[in-house]
Amino acid sequence: MNIKKIIKTGQLSHAYLIEGTSPDKDVLYLSQYALCTNKENPRGGENPRGGDKPCGTCRNCRNAEKGVHPDVTVTEGAGKINAIKVDIIRELRSDAYIRPIDGDKKIYIIKEAENLVPAAANALLKILEEPPPYILFILTTKNKKQLLPTVLSRCIVITTQNEENKADYSEDLFEILKVLLNTNEYELLKLFMQYKSKKEDFILLLNEFRAAFREAYRAKSNISPSSDIINEFAKHLTLSQILDMTDILSETEDALSKNANPSLCIMQLCANLRTAINK
Repeated sequence: MNIKKIIKTGQLSHAYLIEGTSPDKDVLYLSQYALCTNKENPRGGENPRGGDKPCGTCRNCRNAEKGVHPDVTVTEGAGKINAIKVDIIRELRSDAYIRPIDGDKKIYIIKEAENLVPAAANALLKILEEPPPYILFILTTKNKKQLLPTVLSRCIVITTQNEENKADYSEDLFEILKVLLNTNEYELLKLFMQYKSKKEDFILLLNEFRAAFREAYRAKSNISPSSDIINEFAKHLTLSQILDMTDILSETEDALSKNANPSLCIMQLCANLRTAINK
């Protein structure tokens, strides 16, 4: 549903979940709507956005856009798998009972909420059920099905237009994942060598791999569901192996950034991945 239609009544809910791969525009709109102090243009004319909040020009709107508003807190995952841990949410929950500094609302933006570990999701649920009246939660996710149903039920869901809610991996990545589980190192080398003269594309592929390994780690840890191919890949690996291979990808990208020979990087990458998978 369109975000502007949802808040047309002028009354904000205490929690929104924005689903899609590009949520930033809607996150900013909601934040500015909650914080805006102007209904009219400061010059006395009509609001440049049509007479309704947010004006986009008042100090609160500008600070929200710059990411420096004192009443807006952004939380996102950390570490190799981008996990949002329970300690972070407990700290957020304690802070939520301190009144806003510079307005009527205090906003907590939780990016990629599917990365909440179960304990963190349950801790968040407690304040979603009974939030202070000045609190606004804005959660984002690529796929709402990866959130706890109890968290989902306490949010108004906004799905961004023309977005797919599944990870968009390349065919090359899926092919390499299949070959990686087999013992044919020659086939693995042949697939990677397609990128020896395409450094930027190779780095993008390595980033895809890291995203796939994060997804495999979450699936293996029962943090969130995944696609059939990633589930099958994760089934054959230990958590330690997934972390080791994530480190190997990072080391390869670091070497490429220092202008190492791409062919040598690929040969080392294949050897290291096979070593990790055979542990």
